[in-house]
Amino acid sequence: MKPVWVKVDWSESNKFEDNELIPFKEFETRCRDVARKTGCNSGYTKTKCEILFDNGSRYGLRLDLAENDDHGFEDRAKKTIAWHETKANGTNTMDSYVEFLKKIEWN
Repeated sequence: MKPVWVKVDWSESNKFEDNELIPFKEFETRCRDVARKTGCNSGYTKTKCEILFDNGSRYGLRLDLAENDDHGFEDRAKKTIAWHETKANGTNTMDSYVEFLKKIEWN
């Protein structure tokens, strides 16, 4: 399954419009720009969105965009998978979420 669209519910950044529907790649580019602008140790820019996949799946989340936090959905997903695989130590509280993230095909 591949992410193809993002519906931005709202964002603290003026790089996004409320209820905007944008292609996934464009969303990720804007997220990186916002994260760089926010910088390190300057807080973060909250952005609530829904990722739409080519198989009809949807996933809603809030990203905290900052240089030392989320740089977009792909960054967040890969960090979550890596953390779960190295730090979870057998806990299964995030197993279904991580299994969902592992199904994503990144370009």
